[in-house]
Amino acid sequence: MKLSLPKHPEIFLKPNTCVHGPGEPLIIPYEAAGQADPEVELAVVIKKDCKNVSVAKALDYVLGYMTANDVTARIVQSRGSQWGYSKGFDQFAPMGPTIVSAESIPDPSILWLKTTLDGVVMQDKPAKNMIFSVSEIVSYLSVVSGSLLLEVEV
Repeated sequence: MKLSLPKHPEIFLKPNTCVHGPGEPLIIPYEAAGQADPEVELAVVIKKDCKNVSVAKALDYVLGYMTANDVTARIVQSRGSQWGYSKGFDQFAPMGPTIVSAESIPDPSILWLKTTLDGVVMQDKPAKNMIFSVSEIVSYLSVVSGSLLLEVEV
């Protein structure tokens, strides 16, 4: 999607029914047949409430990181401006299988994220390419909610 860079992080919500195990089969609904795209994400797991947190203190609230897949039904996404519906189908957020502690990764921008589908590399990018840093995103979202699990697109 050739969009201009946002001034603020783009936010969309996924229902908890999207969360899915990494080794489980993903059932694509008929509405998305042939149009479901995988997108590698860096999932940021928050360890405690983080309300109105500064960018400088944001990583103090991170428990750890894991890989996630933000599956999107592109044909559904083209129907309107609200991305949540096209990303909110059951099982459209496989995650894990492990959380790596933030203590082990003090700078998440060093991570490299890769998606393969049936042996074909779909994405292969460093986290340092993110438009906003993990700290900036955690801080930005902490204004709205104190309890978060983030998927950060690279």
